[in-house]
Amino acid sequence: MSNNFFFIDGIQADRNAKKQMRRHVMKGKNAGKKFHRPSKLVPAGPQIINTWSRSRVARQFNKGESLMLDVDRNFGDAYHACNIPVRVPPAARRIIDEFFILTADRMYPPKLGISLDEAKRMWLNVLFEDQATYECNLAMMQTCNEIYLGHGDSSSKALYSLSRTVSHVKNRLESPGALSDSTITLVLSLISQEQLKKLDSRAKIHLDGLRRIIELRGGLKQLEGKAPLLLKVCKVDVIFALQFGGPTIFFRDEMLRVREEMASKGLFQRLLALPAIHDMNALCPLLKAVLLDVLDFSALVNGNKSKLVVDLINFQEIVMSVFFRLLRMHPLNGVPLTNDTDAMYHLGLIIFMLTLFITIEKQRILDCIPVSDTLRDLLDHDLSKASGELVLWVLLVGGIWTSTVEGDWILPKLQLMKQWLRLNDWEEVQCRIASFPWIGVLHDQPGRSLWNRLDNFERTR
Repeated sequence: MSNNFFFIDGIQADRNAKKQMRRHVMKGKNAGKKFHRPSKLVPAGPQIINTWSRSRVARQFNKGESLMLDVDRNFGDAYHACNIPVRVPPAARRIIDEFFILTADRMYPPKLGISLDEAKRMWLNVLFEDQATYECNLAMMQTCNEIYLGHGDSSSKALYSLSRTVSHVKNRLESPGALSDSTITLVLSLISQEQLKKLDSRAKIHLDGLRRIIELRGGLKQLEGKAPLLLKVCKVDVIFALQFGGPTIFFRDEMLRVREEMASKGLFQRLLALPAIHDMNALCPLLKAVLLDVLDFSALVNGNKSKLVVDLINFQEIVMSVFFRLLRMHPLNGVPLTNDTDAMYHLGLIIFMLTLFITIEKQRILDCIPVSDTLRDLLDHDLSKASGELVLWVLLVGGIWTSTVEGDWILPKLQLMKQWLRLNDWEEVQCRIASFPWIGVLHDQPGRSLWNRLDNFERTR
């Protein structure tokens, strides 16, 4: 069988990257020392990678020796609860623990009651299925850690880790296991790295490779029964669409199954009709169905404030099902929707789901520029004919999503809405949006904070 996959070797640096490498080597601990030409010491290759690979950390890591590092207790619990078929030395555990602190805790809003230990156990089983995926994903985690901690993706550790990732993927694609689950995991690691670095073209090449592998496997349905891996594929696909604005390449909608499962437990009660505040005549049927699902989920969470009664798998199924339906209906970079009401609901629901999917704090793991750009464009329209409450809700969820990283550019528009609806305080605002998707433990505090900033904005004008 011929496998035509194309992946990018990030080690082939351009002129600027090579300049950065030379600067890195010449700085710091090398200053004032006698410099030996690398060509006389080591085989040809990226010098900065070989420099790190000879370091004490690398030697001890490769030998599995202890670095006398404190291993986070939470990771230790998750690690021992998993049936991982590879040995993970203490130095590697530190990398993994750091990755989860910097990544998973930003991807799963803890206020929703999601167990981060459960998330760690689930992903460890996926990421460390065998020795190759373990080594590759460990390299991916180290690369991500370097990026998060401000060392950049051109640091010696990041370049060394990326070289290992690319090498593992190339070897696997040339082996009989080219279509295996672990190969899919390796490719997902490459895509995640490029997404974090916001490299559209590279991520797209890897995503096309993933699509080809899954097509040769017979489609997403062949991953049924392997929910963590299947959902990881869906998540990477959805993130790419949100991050770069295009359509998704896959589609998965498990909302009906999740509803039936939750209903059998007496949890998911279906709204028979939208509240009167929603103009059902102006809302397209697809958006109406998605809105009902999101309202039901919001009610479920609001009714169980101390604990999320949906398990992690079903929570992700809900999130992915909503995103896939919204993005299939209208990609963010598609032709703008002509109906303002549809456009408001469509974007408002996307932003609302993003707040469940990615933290709304300042140190956000991913930027979704097309979302912010679409929001700006939409709010620049004349929305005087749209429902005032609908516009208010979009302004609030949009402000919660954008203001922490983009500033309070939305405040002047929120001020106009305040005057239009004659709102006096936050309690009145809550009454006006009570029939829209809103989760108290997640949105009340940032919503009130946004409203208070509006008061300060008005006083300074």
